[in-house]
Amino acid sequence: MPATDDRMGTPAAKLPDLIHQLDEKEVNRRGFVGMLTGLTVALLAAATPVAGKLLGLSEDRGEASPGRAPIARVEDVPVGKAVTFSYPTPDDPAILVRLESGEFRAYDNRCTHLECPVYWDARDNLLRCPCHEGHFDPTSGKPLAGPPRRPLGGIRISVADGVIYAVGRYEA
Repeated sequence: MPATDDRMGTPAAKLPDLIHQLDEKEVNRRGFVGMLTGLTVALLAAATPVAGKLLGLSEDRGEASPGRAPIARVEDVPVGKAVTFSYPTPDDPAILVRLESGEFRAYDNRCTHLECPVYWDARDNLLRCPCHEGHFDPTSGKPLAGPPRRPLGGIRISVADGVIYAVGRYEA
């Protein structure tokens, strides 16, 4: 009677054949290159939109206008004050500030660190993020202190017939 492997009940003489069959299932060079090419194409297809956005190569470079939307009347925003609004959709919070010079500036109302809402600090003439004490320059949207490293997204505005309108977006 032939010797058997107690674990599998397989004749011991057949074990080398089973191992040899497993070795034959290895991927040859041509199969490996094909698999690698397919994987590379799939990764590039998945990463292209993300890479384009990160590198600023996407179709929407912040220049296109998502539409004109009224924010407030000029007389309703005194010098040194701010109002919040939504633009371009109701789910996109924004803030409009009237600077000491009388000019208006509008930005996304989400801190570029962890998207906490920013608020206008008229006493210190800053846009502040209360989550981690981030500070932004109201004239440029650039970070001045705290963990934020990127400026707030800017919103283009225009004034017509005493009404302030949001008319587009830009990267500050």
